Amino acid sequence: MSRVLFGVAYAVGIPVVGLALMVLGTVLVAFGPPFFDTWPGTAITWLLIWVGSVGAFFSQLRYQSVLLFLGGGAALIFGLYHTHTAFRDSLLLGRGELVTCTIANIDQHVYQDGGARYTYGLACARPDVTTMTTGSSVGQVGDSVTVVADPAGRLDPRPADAVGDPDTRAITGAITLGVAIALRLVGEFGPRSLRPSVWRRDARRRKEQRRIRRLAQARARGTLQDRVGWLLPYDRPDRNRPPTRTAYVSPLTRSTGSMWAVKPVPAQRGQVALDAAPPAIEEMIRSLCDLYVIGDERRSVPNVVAGDRAEVAADEADLRRWREATDAYLNELAAVNRDLWEYWVDHGQRLGVFWGRTARLKSWQDHVRSAYARLVRASDAYRPVFNEITAAIETTRTAEQDLRARNRVLSDWADRPLWYLKPTAEDSLVLVRSDVSGEPPPEGHGRTLPAAYEAARAEYHFRLTPVDWDEASLRACDAELAQISEAHPPVGTTASGRPLTRPAPDTFAAWFQQRFGGSHDRVSDRAALANLRQRRATRSGRGRPRSAGGGSWPTAPYIGHDSGGSDHSVGDYGGSDYGSSHGGSDYGSGYSGGGDYGGGYSGGFSVSF
Repeated sequence: MSRVLFGVAYAVGIPVVGLALMVLGTVLVAFGPPFFDTWPGTAITWLLIWVGSVGAFFSQLRYQSVLLFLGGGAALIFGLYHTHTAFRDSLLLGRGELVTCTIANIDQHVYQDGGARYTYGLACARPDVTTMTTGSSVGQVGDSVTVVADPAGRLDPRPADAVGDPDTRAITGAITLGVAIALRLVGEFGPRSLRPSVWRRDARRRKEQRRIRRLAQARARGTLQDRVGWLLPYDRPDRNRPPTRTAYVSPLTRSTGSMWAVKPVPAQRGQVALDAAPPAIEEMIRSLCDLYVIGDERRSVPNVVAGDRAEVAADEADLRRWREATDAYLNELAAVNRDLWEYWVDHGQRLGVFWGRTARLKSWQDHVRSAYARLVRASDAYRPVFNEITAAIETTRTAEQDLRARNRVLSDWADRPLWYLKPTAEDSLVLVRSDVSGEPPPEGHGRTLPAAYEAARAEYHFRLTPVDWDEASLRACDAELAQISEAHPPVGTTASGRPLTRPAPDTFAAWFQQRFGGSHDRVSDRAALANLRQRRATRSGRGRPRSAGGGSWPTAPYIGHDSGGSDHSVGDYGGSDYGSSHGGSDYGSGYSGGGDYGGGYSGGFSVSF
C-alpha cells in the first residue's frame, strides 16, 4: 500500500506542487507586501516560478522510457506554462484598466538566437504608465496602442490584444497537464518494462526477502522442501561477479643455509564452497575433496573457505606439480560457479517458490546436477594430490619436531660454562675447557662457548693477542658432537629420497662453521695479526687521533692476561679489521648476524621456520 501511495504522490503531487509554486510567485507579485517590489523580492518570486517549472520537468528522469520521458515532459511543461499564464492574465484583466497610449520611443534588443525584446516608452493618459516590455513589435514611434495597466502598479502593463482569453488558455493548460499526469501514472503502475528502475530493484528485493524467509521456515521445520531447497536464497543479477582463479607466479623452493636442506613453504588448506550452489546440494558440495593452496601469498581464494595453515617441504618438481593440480581444481570450481550463476541469472530468477509448471524447475535441477558431476570428476582427479600433500605435511611436521629437539640439545651443549682464557708463556692465550684441563677457571666460573669465543675475538682485535684452542678440549668436543649427531640423525625425506634436514655437526669445526659461519682458527692467525699490527703502526705514525670515536677502550686486562698497559682507543676500534668484521665481513653472518640458527644467539640456540 505504501508503494501505491508513493507512486500516486510522485506522479500527481509533483506537477501540482510545481504549478502551486509558480502561482505563488505571481500571487506574491500581485498581492504581496511592498518588499516584493524591490529586487530581492523580485528575485524570490522568479526563483519560485523557476523551481516549480524546472523541478517538475526533472522529476521525469525517474521514467527511463523514451515515450514517458520526452512525451510526458513536453506535455508537463506546456501545461504548466499555459495554466500559469492563464492565471496571470486573469489577474491582470480582473484588476486592470484600458489605457490609450502613444509610443514615444522604442528600445529594441535582438538576441543571438533570432529573438527580440522591445521596450517601449509610452505617453499615456495615466502618468504612472510610462514603459511596456513585449516580445514582439506592437507599432512604431507615434503609433497609438491600447494597454491593459494595473492601477496598483504591481503587474507589468501588456497590450490589450495580447492578453487573449484566460479561460481558453486555462482549459488548454489543464488538459495538457492532465495528459502529462496520466503518462506519469502509466509509468508508475503500467507495464513492468515502463516502471522506474527503483521499483524494479524494490521488487527484486521483496522477492529475495520472501525466498530467504521461506527457506528459513523450511529449514526450521526440519523438512527441506524440494522446491525451496533448489532456489538460491538471493538474486544476483551481476553475472561478472564470480571471480576466476589465476595461475601461481611466485617461486617455490629456494636455496637456504639453515638446518633445513629443503626449505618448507606455506600450505593453506581450504574447503570447497560455491556461491552459486543451491541449498539442496550444500551437503554434497561439502563432501568434495579439500585442497591445499601452496605458496607465500596470503590472499583469499574464491569458492574456498580457508582452514588450517601448515608448512610442507618437498622437491621443487613436486611442489610445481601440486600447484598445477590445485590451479586446475580451482579453475574448474570457478567455471562451474560461473556457469551456475549465469544460468540462474538467465532462467532461475523467473522461478517462484511454487510453480504451476515443473519444466523450468527440472531444467534448473538437471543443470545443477550436471555441474556437480563436473565437480566430482575434478575432485576425484585432485584427491591423490591431496593425499600426497597431506603425507608430506605430516613428514615435515615430524622433521620440524626432531630439528627442534636436536637444536635444544646443541644449545644445552654450547651453554655449559666450561670455557676460559688461559695465558701461555709465549705471550698468547688459549681457550680451555675446565673439565678437560682439570683446573678451575681463574675467577671461579667459566664462560659459555659463544661468550668465550667473543672474548677471544676481543683479545685478538683489541689487544692484538693470538688465541689458540686447546687440542684436548677440541677432541672432547668432537667426541660429544659425534654422539649428538649419531643420536639425532636427519628425519624425513622427499619423494626423491632427499633428506629434509641437514645432518647435525659431528665435529667441532663443522659446528663452528654452522654456528659462526667461519673457521675457529681465525683468532689464531699470526700472519693476519702481524699485518694488523703493521697497519695500526702506520696509522699511528701518520698522527691519527687516538680518540676519534669519542672515548678510550677500557684498559683493564682480560682474564689471566696482562696486556702490558696497551690502550686501544675507540678510534682504533672503528677503523680496525674487527670493526668491519664484527658487522659480518670476515665472519660471514657471524655471531652478531644470527648464523644458521636464525635471529642470533641470545643465551641459547633457537631455530626459526
